[in-house]
Amino acid sequence: MPGFFDRTKQAIVNKSLGKKEPDAKQNPVENYVDHAHFLLIKSLQKFDTLKEKYGKLEKDETKASFYDLLSFIKKEANKHLTICEKLRDGHDYFDEVVGATAIPALGMIASTAALGMAIWEGAQALAIHAGFKEGTEKEKSAHLENAGTMLLASAAAFVGAVASFLKSAISLVTRPVVTAIEGFAAQDKDRFYDKNSIAAKL
Repeated sequence: MPGFFDRTKQAIVNKSLGKKEPDAKQNPVENYVDHAHFLLIKSLQKFDTLKEKYGKLEKDETKASFYDLLSFIKKEANKHLTICEKLRDGHDYFDEVVGATAIPALGMIASTAALGMAIWEGAQALAIHAGFKEGTEKEKSAHLENAGTMLLASAAAFVGAVASFLKSAISLVTRPVVTAIEGFAAQDKDRFYDKNSIAAKL
């Protein structure tokens, strides 16, 4: 029987393993696991799209490729600006709890790790330059390039963590207020992993 990641990869291929409402036969924890699984699938799909667009930019280096990548990032960022949106259910609210706690914590850990790697790569390049370590100019340049990449990754993770915290911390207050005034939003889009779909059983 295929494992979790095998099923997730299959889901990415099929792109249609979601359902709109939680399973009435499951408890809230089980339903949130299905919800988190579905979010993981969608995130992996978007990450693949992002890699594809970035790869095209590296290959073409044209304004069209750059604006295509920028447009995709902007579109995805706008989807997460849900500060004043109505809640669909408790799972929506718990998403904001996770967004204000776990995601920022993981982001800070990733940022710190990437910064450590950047410092290490920079130290390697400096050691070669100062003659403390044997290495060619090509190797030194590679270390510097890696240091720059890790530094950018660290900054991106830090900004993402802060943005997630601020957005979700505000949403924890505003979204329940909007929901209390206007009522719950319709459950009109896929948000839960459907274990009963044909593809999920492959």
